[in-house]
Amino acid sequence: MAIPIMDNFNYHVLAKEVGLMIGIPNTLYCFTVSRFSTAYTERWKCKWIAWRETYQKDRRRIYKSKSHC
Repeated sequence: MAIPIMDNFNYHVLAKEVGLMIGIPNTLYCFTVSRFSTAYTERWKCKWIAWRETYQKDRRRIYKSKSHC
């Protein structure tokens, strides 16, 4: 499902419908993929950027990160 980019669109309503957690309405959303991995999507300079961070057990540093613009 493609999300239109409009300045007056309430993305947080659509995000709730698909089950995303709202970090900052219309700007930052996240989704827990597993207990070690979280996916994020952020609107930055009129573009949406998505990335996933994966952590190892008992470590606070990111083990692996993938991003898509």
